[in-house]
Amino acid sequence: MDLILRTEARLPVDSWRAGGVRIWPLVRITLYTAGGTVAVPGASLGNPFANARMLVRGVAAWAWNSLRDASHNEPEGRPCDVLFLTSSIGTQPLVQGRRVNPLLAPYVELFSEQAWTAGAWEMAPYGHYNTPRHTPSHFMQPAIYLARIATLRKAAAVAPSDLAGFDDFLAEVRESGLPFRFLDRAALARDIAYLLRMAAAFERGLARSKPRLGAVANYGPQEQAFCLACSRLGIPTVDIQHGIQGSVHPAYGPWTRVPAGGYECRPRYFWCWDDASAATINAWATAPGVGGQAIVGGNAFADGWRTSAAGAVGRELDAEIAQRKRKSGASRHILVSLDSLWDVIPAPLAEAMDIAPRDWCFWLRLHPVNQRAQRRALRKVLRRRNWNLIDWKFTTETPLPALWRHVDAHLTVNWSTMVADAAAEGVASVACTERALEFFPDEARRGMLRIATTPSAIVEQLNRQIHARRSPIRRAAGADKAIAFLTTRASQC
Repeated sequence: MDLILRTEARLPVDSWRAGGVRIWPLVRITLYTAGGTVAVPGASLGNPFANARMLVRGVAAWAWNSLRDASHNEPEGRPCDVLFLTSSIGTQPLVQGRRVNPLLAPYVELFSEQAWTAGAWEMAPYGHYNTPRHTPSHFMQPAIYLARIATLRKAAAVAPSDLAGFDDFLAEVRESGLPFRFLDRAALARDIAYLLRMAAAFERGLARSKPRLGAVANYGPQEQAFCLACSRLGIPTVDIQHGIQGSVHPAYGPWTRVPAGGYECRPRYFWCWDDASAATINAWATAPGVGGQAIVGGNAFADGWRTSAAGAVGRELDAEIAQRKRKSGASRHILVSLDSLWDVIPAPLAEAMDIAPRDWCFWLRLHPVNQRAQRRALRKVLRRRNWNLIDWKFTTETPLPALWRHVDAHLTVNWSTMVADAAAEGVASVACTERALEFFPDEARRGMLRIATTPSAIVEQLNRQIHARRSPIRRAAGADKAIAFLTTRASQC
């Protein structure tokens, strides 16, 4: 983040263009992924064998899931009021036999309460489809494959222009040692071509659907292309918070050089879970001439589950979880959020689970990203261990809000968003990295987050958190106001 801010302070990044489009958002976010904290090595564009394998698997998965869940397929151009660009990543919660997308289903319901119809274009970047679907959608991954293949040809590349100071920027990146894709200018040209090609494809679909509002829940090149297409057609866009935000996140933290009207590839509005996230974005988005704004709508999936958990579905799930707890014979239960990269269970965590009290039971929950590799690695680890566990498949596909009332503490390998989710339900966390303090300073200040990096310290801090009595750190739940704000603004465009 320091490198990004230094670059914005000394170079005219807001004037860097290609194909008439300002490309700093693409460059900035790609630099962020170069840090190795979000990218999946096996799916990176620099790995042709993995790309070919993923393409074959992805096309086969698309064909199979389109057939098996045909009743929930939607045409790309179906007219709607709000159109969601969403992703099928990881194992989504299973509710009454259908997979619920937490970043789609509750928001579709909220808009429907205002008599707004919704459509969904669904991507599956790792070839994993969550079917049968709760919410109908249009599977669009084949179009993404075709666009990427087309732009891998040298002739398809788009040469950027107006890159004053770009070479100086690249020199500083080289000095930092980051494995930045765009150190190869040809890779930059190809990615720009891909962005423009996807934007053109989205624009054709949007022209048929005619939505009044577009919604995304990520910041990758597809989401940027969608925002660009919406911008060209005068359709406002909103980003729905899907994970950690704050000042240390390059997609949502300080943007110190933003052109008048904002970047075409970025959303105009931002749906945030809490006041702190919204304040961080509004510090730059509401600057004169930018025209953006963050609104606090809460986590619609968690908030909705909390208010409806007393229903039949909630009661049935509570009974099943309680039965599994009794069967474990444990008196203390710890939910463990695993990471998408590196070792699925790092050595300090494995040793901590070895030396933990025998009456502790661990609930392992896979990260949504890179689950195919995680599952293989986890099975290998579990063959060599004899821990008291709740079935990890069950804990991964059970709606997260349903789990919190049944556990005594939360342990995260890294800096999972689940730290804030746990705190909102009065469950304290332990993180195995100091960096978690950067993302969750409020939780740390209130004692809802402690750091432990050695096996003995992990067990000690978990024991302290298990016996701590603390009040939940509830986020604001302003979904109705947020929906009213968005529908009003979209109707004015």
